Amino acid sequence: TTFNGYAETTLPLIARGGVRLGVQQQNTRYAYTPDQNVDEITYNLRVWTRFRNGLDLSIDATRTRDMGSPQVTREYTNTMAKAVWRVRRFLLTAYLARTKESQGSTEQTHTRAQIELRREF
Repeated sequence: TTFNGYAETTLPLIARGGVRLGVQQQNTRYAYTPDQNVDEITYNLRVWTRFRNGLDLSIDATRTRDMGSPQVTREYTNTMAKAVWRVRRFLLTAYLARTKESQGSTEQTHTRAQIELRREF
């Protein structure tokens, strides 16, 4: 079984922006291989805005937790911030993301950043 739901609205103080909050729950049962069962819940949050000067900002955050039986609980979080600024023939994109995954005593963390400047000829 899977359930998906979200709510989205505009930001009251910013004319060209919004907020989206989502949730997904998935439950899967395997009769002959219960080690593969899935009890997973995911939360999403996204905030974005567009300014009149050509700047777009967005922040996305996701958290997933899998408590499938009898395996060790797995948690995954991902956070990303992105800015895109277009001025005439120039495009500046900045991106920062952080991912953290843990299962039992094992943990991995990745951080990525990128800045790109383009000019159209």
